[in-house]
Amino acid sequence: MKDFIKMFFASLLAGGSFFFLGLIILISMGGEPEIKIEKNSVLHLTLSGQINERSFDNPLSSFDFVSMSSESSMGLNDLVAALKHAKTDENIDGIYLDFGWYSGGFSTLKRLRDALIDFKESGKFIYCYQEVYSQRDYFLASTADSIFLNPTGGMEWRGIGTQVIYYTKALKQFGVEPQIIRGSNNKFKSAVEPYLTEQMSDANRLQLSTLLNDVWNFTTQAVGESRGISSQDLQDYANQAPMQTAKEALSKKLVDVVGYEDEFLAAYKARTHTEEDDDVKEVSFSRYLKTLPSNGTAKDKIAVIYAEGQIIDGHADDLQVDSDRFVKAIRKARTNDKIKAVVLRVNSPGGSALASDIIWRELTLLKKEKPLIVSMGDLAASGGYYISAPGDTVLAEPTTITGSIGVFGMFFTAGELLENKLGLVFEDVKTSKFADMPAMNRPLNEDEKNFYQKNVDRTYGKFLSRVVNGRSLDSLYVDSIGQGRVWTGSRAVELGLVDALGNLDDALSIAADKAGVEEYRLVEYPEFEDPIKRIIQELTGSQVKNELRGTPLEKSYDIYQKSKDMVKNQGVLMRMEYEIEL
Repeated sequence: MKDFIKMFFASLLAGGSFFFLGLIILISMGGEPEIKIEKNSVLHLTLSGQINERSFDNPLSSFDFVSMSSESSMGLNDLVAALKHAKTDENIDGIYLDFGWYSGGFSTLKRLRDALIDFKESGKFIYCYQEVYSQRDYFLASTADSIFLNPTGGMEWRGIGTQVIYYTKALKQFGVEPQIIRGSNNKFKSAVEPYLTEQMSDANRLQLSTLLNDVWNFTTQAVGESRGISSQDLQDYANQAPMQTAKEALSKKLVDVVGYEDEFLAAYKARTHTEEDDDVKEVSFSRYLKTLPSNGTAKDKIAVIYAEGQIIDGHADDLQVDSDRFVKAIRKARTNDKIKAVVLRVNSPGGSALASDIIWRELTLLKKEKPLIVSMGDLAASGGYYISAPGDTVLAEPTTITGSIGVFGMFFTAGELLENKLGLVFEDVKTSKFADMPAMNRPLNEDEKNFYQKNVDRTYGKFLSRVVNGRSLDSLYVDSIGQGRVWTGSRAVELGLVDALGNLDDALSIAADKAGVEEYRLVEYPEFEDPIKRIIQELTGSQVKNELRGTPLEKSYDIYQKSKDMVKNQGVLMRMEYEIEL
């Protein structure tokens, strides 16, 4: 009887959840009154959540089923489009720039910052207020006409760094032994270092130091130009203290006003055309987005194919570059006569060598029929660069992390764990020498290592040939700047790996020019996964990180995810492992 009651209430709870889910879906499908922007309105732009390349085409993407609250979904494409439209919208007086918890790569933030600066050229204002500015916040806030800071708050300004976690000791304690095969001349391909050594190699330290200094120099230069502060002064401030008090920030001209929120609101209201007794007419980003004009009715189209996330074999979700969906997307763009050119937007650290080559093949077929322009975002490294190589023109942001032309093979064996710690005994029966390769209970023998080494070297040679042919460069030269080394977009231009610096808009202009079209509509590929399927996945646990964000456990969750990927991503890979954020 007790079991029956438990099952009854469990079924009732499950049924209630699906009823609730169905109710929300019906509500989302219902009509919404037309949104009208009143004159003298202010766009209240609150940055929150992960800023991806594009917004999910999902009516419930803004609903968090764990916290049971709504949170705006933010795509860089929509943020830039909204700011462009607001610049010329006579009903918008300015922007209230607000910050929640959000995350985005450096080039993503740089593109958003450029859009804010472009908005200001209209003569309209940008105001912002925070109790505490993170360094990421301040990179964007430095574009504002007036920066307010709470008197008891502060401002983070500490420089940038990255941390590499080395797993060698931990794996040894667990009885797990990594089997790593690197390209013979891939000394900078340090993605495998954490599994081989307990400290950073000189080559890796050199490339990381160069990369970080390039990005930080760009940051201080950009912020300095906006605030009228020298780059050297900004460097000195970072060395003096990681957190500036409100008083210090004001004295150093990092902020304009130190005041409480009510004082900010009074000044903010005075800057608008709001009557004294009226409230400021604010419109949120999500509401304003719904007022933007449609994509137009032009006959000709330009396709943007978004390659965002890790490159993997088979099929995956919307935030990974899987060979199945991307081959279909590229073929659709190639065979559609109305699509006159294609822009490949790459934001990927790479991944599977096989999937990268399959996608490369489809792109070369497309290139024979239509202009193919590549636009690099935060990352276009390793496999991400591999699929970029065929582009007629390749653009990158100054802070894009690219290159990493290198290959490695990675497998894990657990003989010590399985046999000595768990007491498992393995007996083999096989028909030929390599039948059980790779075996999880023993390390690779010399013949097996030689086999994989040849495979890795052959794949690296293929990688070089793709770059040599795509970029019209000498093979020895590509090898000299390859070897797994990562570069910023600025250095990649100097090296010939990238044609010029530019953003997605620049890539679209080049694509239109090469295709000979003046008016066109944008279409985006690949098509999104079924939103209902994604919602169910969210209900079953993908919101965990959101619940941990801002807590000490967030870092632990990141380590857990990396460890899980470590086991999952075995085989011959083209991948870059670094994460650099403000």
